[in-house]
Amino acid sequence: MPLTRVVLNRWLHWGALGIIVVLLGGAAWQQSANPIDLPRPIARAVAALAVAGLLWCLVDAARNSANRTALRVWVVFGLGCAVLQWWADFASVGARVLSPLLMIMCSAFAIAGFAFNLRIGLAVSGLVPLIVLTSGSGVGQSADVGWVAVTMFAGGVVATVVIDRLQRAAGEVETAVTQAWRERVAASRDEAQAAAQENWDGLVHDKVLGSLLLAGRSRSEAEDSAAAELALDALAAFDRQAVANGEQGVDLASHVGKLAGSLGLQLLWTGPQEVAGLTVDATNALRDALDQAVVNVARHAGCDQVEVTVAAMGDMAAMAGSTDKTGKTGDAGGVEVTLRDDGKGFDPLADMGQRRGIQDGIRGRLERVGGRALITTAPGSGTTVTLQLPLADRRGDWLDAGASPLGAGVSGESMPGATWRGRGFAPVYATGLFYILTNSCAAVANQDRVQSVAVMTACLLAVLAAYTSLTFLPQTARWWAGAMVLVAAFVPFVATWNLTSPGEPGWEYWFVGSCSAIAAAVVFRWSRWWAVPVVLGVVAGLPGGQAVRQGTVIFAPIADAMPQVFAYFAAASGVRAALDHASGGIARASAEAGVARVAAARADEAGEVAMQRVRELGHVVGNQLQSIARGLLTPESRVHCLALEAQARDILVAGPLLTPALTAAIAAARRRGAKVIVTAERGDMTGVDSFRRALAVALQRVPSAGVVRALWRPDSRQRLGSISIVGPLDADDRARDWVAAVGPDVDATISVSIDELSILFSFGRAHHRALTTAGMPCR
Repeated sequence: MPLTRVVLNRWLHWGALGIIVVLLGGAAWQQSANPIDLPRPIARAVAALAVAGLLWCLVDAARNSANRTALRVWVVFGLGCAVLQWWADFASVGARVLSPLLMIMCSAFAIAGFAFNLRIGLAVSGLVPLIVLTSGSGVGQSADVGWVAVTMFAGGVVATVVIDRLQRAAGEVETAVTQAWRERVAASRDEAQAAAQENWDGLVHDKVLGSLLLAGRSRSEAEDSAAAELALDALAAFDRQAVANGEQGVDLASHVGKLAGSLGLQLLWTGPQEVAGLTVDATNALRDALDQAVVNVARHAGCDQVEVTVAAMGDMAAMAGSTDKTGKTGDAGGVEVTLRDDGKGFDPLADMGQRRGIQDGIRGRLERVGGRALITTAPGSGTTVTLQLPLADRRGDWLDAGASPLGAGVSGESMPGATWRGRGFAPVYATGLFYILTNSCAAVANQDRVQSVAVMTACLLAVLAAYTSLTFLPQTARWWAGAMVLVAAFVPFVATWNLTSPGEPGWEYWFVGSCSAIAAAVVFRWSRWWAVPVVLGVVAGLPGGQAVRQGTVIFAPIADAMPQVFAYFAAASGVRAALDHASGGIARASAEAGVARVAAARADEAGEVAMQRVRELGHVVGNQLQSIARGLLTPESRVHCLALEAQARDILVAGPLLTPALTAAIAAARRRGAKVIVTAERGDMTGVDSFRRALAVALQRVPSAGVVRALWRPDSRQRLGSISIVGPLDADDRARDWVAAVGPDVDATISVSIDELSILFSFGRAHHRALTTAGMPCR
């Protein structure tokens, strides 16, 4: 995902720029407080190059340049300053302070790991101490130079390792988010496929079967007109290969009234005639579900009147609803449409699997767009169908609390800090501890410059305790962590007060480096704001300790030490900001791409299902639908419509099972007078070959007036399906003959039960080949 690097590099760019600004400002301050004998032309050239480089880095940071050219040039510039100091050996007024040119160099090795890569960063971290060790008067001709070199090396390693760890962490998040979206895309494909199948099942049931059945049984011009309208709708859907028509505002009363009139029903309408505020999909679903409900009344209710009531619904709205002056539904949370008839009703629990008009044409349609369908009926008591849909701007209220359309963990806002893994930064903490120990050794080596060794020892122990506690304390121990931050914040004042000559810069200010490492650790593990007291402790502690000890403030040691703590704080803050924002940015970026992939996957699956339905049904019923739409019906074609209706129904309820040979066998059995009912669910098709062979045998041997029921429904109890043949059987039928006709199957167990009036094939999953017989003994 390309946006991942953009999100990550932006914060690292600004962190690197902060380091450059702090150390460049420190070099300027150092030159004013402890100037080196730098010739004016060289000084002007260095200043001009520094300003130009800083501006270039600022522009690159604002543009978030992927090449980081400005930072790389700055690294070269910083090393050039160091080489200049090493070659010319410019003398400093303060013999024990860092040269301004070497301070500029410090900004180079601090950002080399980000500007280039891990290896170059480590190489620069090793090169810088060598330059310091071999530069004579740059840091004095004392043992202090060794401590300076060691701390610079440790600082460079810390900076380089942090950048590398950050890049790795971002990669881990990217991989995790990519995997999450890959799984979501796969799940969305399955959901889209199921939704598209239900959508097309509803279309086939309502439009195709309705048109063929109505045309086959039509006895009037009104019924012929209704069949033609349904046929036109079906043909239009086949041409589009998807159902995507409709508008947000639909005059339902006119639409349903026209359909009811064509079916010979009287419509009683109550409420607003136009429904607005729904999404396009919801509008289509409501219209088609109402169509199916009205058609069901005409087919099955045995009455000539239907009542429809439209009402608004919501948390505060009455079920009677509120309407505006235009007669449209009001501002409630949803729309409720109720259809009632006083017909014969039915048992809702009987033959649930056969009521596809209710399950697919009504319930399925509304559930796919976030609605509900309630069916209330009983034999002899009429039927009430209640359709409820949320308005377009209130759909979220109908979702489960806390649900996210992007899925948990990948919403873009729920992941800040996900890149933060303490154990992954163990090398950084270890290097920081090494840095503090180095400063502590330098303090011990310079103990002759303090008034009290006991006070110095107490400061050393306080620093070590603060660093280790803040590094290893659990995140729940916030009170202890806060106390350690305050302890570290007081160390600079006490340690400065304890110096014999606080106005003289040098390694007696060892605690500045230690507090810098503590501030960085606090930023990493806790918060940037928690590190502010440590930084302020250095800022106020150095001049405060000087003022209390000697009554005056000397800025030379402050200018030498202060940039270090600001640089560490700026670097750590930049890294922490990257950590806190990279995860959320990566998730948002991947969410944008992921949503697009999900939408594409859904469209692909919907298109594939549409194409499959067109291939399955289009060539079977297309020509006949065109004849119905044109009104070209003859007695023979009406009979053909009924035959095609049965075939299309088979495709609807048993599409995955059917083959051309089975379709022909089913038609032949029906022509002989047998009743054939075939149902198949989509999904696992293991063992279906033996099932098809058994069904073919049953269709060949079923007697006239017999019944064949085939059900393919794999379940979790290892059952695959069953085939039953009911009717007067040939007395010579033997189980062995049926078994031989079906043949063995390595993927399914097949049992055959035979008695005088029926045969039952039962299919189950098998780990090995098995075929058994039961019932009548084999003869």
